Amino acid sequence: MSAALEQAYNNVKNKKLSERMEYYDRAQPGTRANELHSILGTEFADLGDELEEYYRRYFTDRSEVVKLHAQYQEKFESRENEAQKLSESLKVRKEKIEQRIIAIFN
Repeated sequence: MSAALEQAYNNVKNKKLSERMEYYDRAQPGTRANELHSILGTEFADLGDELEEYYRRYFTDRSEVVKLHAQYQEKFESRENEAQKLSESLKVRKEKIEQRIIAIFN
């Protein structure tokens, strides 16, 4: 099963997933296959025939779980982007305030 998980991982790998798996490799050595099993099965569609058949024993409709994850992830990323924009806006405002303070006291 580990070989099929690794193959599927290589097919769907992106920056965030790579970083996540690197974290597990560092923080929880020996759990890679277990983590891939959980992550791939709940977050990614089209994992290949072997894994799709394997996951049928755990999911009545795995696509629904993947769909729910995508909805959650979209909302999370939207809020993450909003927080980043707010942070950048605050940084600009802070700089302007600091410039005004310097101008007043000089």
